[in-house]
Amino acid sequence: MKRYRKWFFRGVILMAAELGAVALFNYIVDPNGVFRYGPWRHDVAYQFSLANKNFVKTRYIASNPEKYDCLIFGSSRVNGIDGRDAKGYSCYNMTYPGGLPRNHLDNLRYLLSKGVRPKVVLIGLDEFSYKLDPAEHFTDYVRYPYPPVVHQSTFLFYLKYLIRYSSRSMKEPLEGFEGKRRPIPYDHYGTGLELAGPEAEKAIDADPINYAKAEKFKEPLLMHGNRMKEALEEIRETVELLKAHGIQTIIFINPIHQTTYLATGLDKLLLFEKELSKITSFYDFSGLNSITTNNNYYYETSHYRPIVGAMILARMLHDTSVKVPADFGVLVTRENVDAHIAQLRAQVAGLGPAVKW
Repeated sequence: MKRYRKWFFRGVILMAAELGAVALFNYIVDPNGVFRYGPWRHDVAYQFSLANKNFVKTRYIASNPEKYDCLIFGSSRVNGIDGRDAKGYSCYNMTYPGGLPRNHLDNLRYLLSKGVRPKVVLIGLDEFSYKLDPAEHFTDYVRYPYPPVVHQSTFLFYLKYLIRYSSRSMKEPLEGFEGKRRPIPYDHYGTGLELAGPEAEKAIDADPINYAKAEKFKEPLLMHGNRMKEALEEIRETVELLKAHGIQTIIFINPIHQTTYLATGLDKLLLFEKELSKITSFYDFSGLNSITTNNNYYYETSHYRPIVGAMILARMLHDTSVKVPADFGVLVTRENVDAHIAQLRAQVAGLGPAVKW
């Protein structure tokens, strides 16, 4: 019996040592940047793996309630909008991967409870805003909400984060330290942006003709699911919440690259726009227009470039100093939504049966 007890305690000690090593690695490397906050650990300027933007940004804004008077919410596509282009405002971009209406509603409720009072909130929507289930974010440390937002213990989150073992979260930082992976530049404590490398912009400008011919522009971003009823209700609650606090709300639909737009299932997208117009007016940058049909305005068939983001802001904030194509950005209301949808249908009417209505 003593011999078995000895092996038992050795096993326990070995397991504890392994957990301790994993915890130490996760704390020092901090793959998703959740510990890098405070006087000694605040630099998330560079990471070799994706930071949890939802977590980091919500915590930051809650801790600095008076720093910004404009907040921009949306998925990673909204990273193309630089708040510094919003004249007269101090804007922070809350963009996070897969940001959904439920996330924006929860975060805004929490931020308002912490005394955050922006003058204006801009919320970008996508063709997957009514498809994806926000519950899936709880299984992903890149998208996991800031725990107080969803009434969970921050301590328990940190504990799970420390002792988790993920081959990806360990592999990517190690590849970075070995020089096999480039760091991701972030500006979480300034603009809120993930900064696109200058080489990406230079590559487009250096040879726009060949860039536009790249095979990547033939691959749509396809996502599936049906949460239209729930998503619309979450948007309604968000609009009412901000209105109750005297905050101006601007809703917009991102410019969806034509390849993704034509493959997404347009009947559902147009139904979403119809129902959305019953809740609030919104700007629609989707459709087949001079921006969405030009590959040079995109990194791939999902994310648009900052030059497009500047046009989006200019249209919504009535900034005439920025040149915006006449067909880019339509203010859709309850009164004109039917005519707008008819125009969107007409745009693709001659493209044949390949279009998925």
